[in-house]
Amino acid sequence: MSKAYLLVLAVLMSISLLLGGCAAPPAENVTAEADAPISAPVEVATDEPTEEPVEEPTEEPTEEPAAVLTAEEALTTNFSAFFANMTGFNAIMPNAVYQQIVDGNAPFLLDVRSAEEIEETGYIEGAVNIPLRELVQNIDKLPSPDTPIVVYCGVGMRSAIGAIALAALGYTDVKVMQGGGFGSWVEAGLPVVEGLPEDAPVLNAFEPEPAAVEAVTAMLATLPPGWAQVKAEDLNAEIADGAEIVFLDVRSAEEVAENGYIEGSVHIPLNELIERRADWPPPDANIVAYCGVGYRGNLAMSILRAYGYQNVRNLSGGLPSWQE
Repeated sequence: MSKAYLLVLAVLMSISLLLGGCAAPPAENVTAEADAPISAPVEVATDEPTEEPVEEPTEEPTEEPAAVLTAEEALTTNFSAFFANMTGFNAIMPNAVYQQIVDGNAPFLLDVRSAEEIEETGYIEGAVNIPLRELVQNIDKLPSPDTPIVVYCGVGMRSAIGAIALAALGYTDVKVMQGGGFGSWVEAGLPVVEGLPEDAPVLNAFEPEPAAVEAVTAMLATLPPGWAQVKAEDLNAEIADGAEIVFLDVRSAEEVAENGYIEGSVHIPLNELIERRADWPPPDANIVAYCGVGYRGNLAMSILRAYGYQNVRNLSGGLPSWQE
């Protein structure tokens, strides 16, 4: 074999070796990589912004509003309580009042006379002066509704009206100085203070039902001059002139049986007056109330007027004055 041939063969073998080193990888390796499982892309969890839960507003429990009473409901409730606590028709004599003061159990003394009367005659020490027609405007100067109160005036008419006004507002322990009011106090020789009492302090101790306040305001405002009193002779003259009078007798059955009555009278004892409202004369009747001396008649007259009756009077001196 020639040297030239051997040299060519060696060159060819070298070229072959170089080409083999640059060849692609074996087919099975490529296939293995292609068949390998491909992992699914991993989703990275991100915190989505969430809204804060909103609490539903809860309503605070509220107290039920107090029932609003009508004037009739308020008056009936208050008068019923007043009569339930009544003893001796809530009349008290001056000496008994003075004894309470001496014993240290002085009631709330309410003088319903005018300032002019007090300046002229004096007053009971410790008394609060509120003229009768100004009573409602001075509720802030009155005590709590269960406080014992004694009302007095000059002779007893206004104090009876004042007691009913207080009862209508809701006071349950109200008495009337009898025997002639402040005049009987003086006649008994009991102590009197000259001049005017100091202005009553503001207590703000009681807030009556608004409907009751309105009723009492109207009752006091519509009282005629003379405090709705009528004398027997004047009443007799009215009847002679043709006036139709409805008499309301508020005495007990025993008094009626013993002393008689005015013909045609409607008889309702004072302590039954509220529960027997169905038996009252019509509101437009010309009514005259009467009793044994005039005190209970004044109470009855004032009660009817508190309920809105306009034409109601009291027979001054009661049945005896009529008989005389």
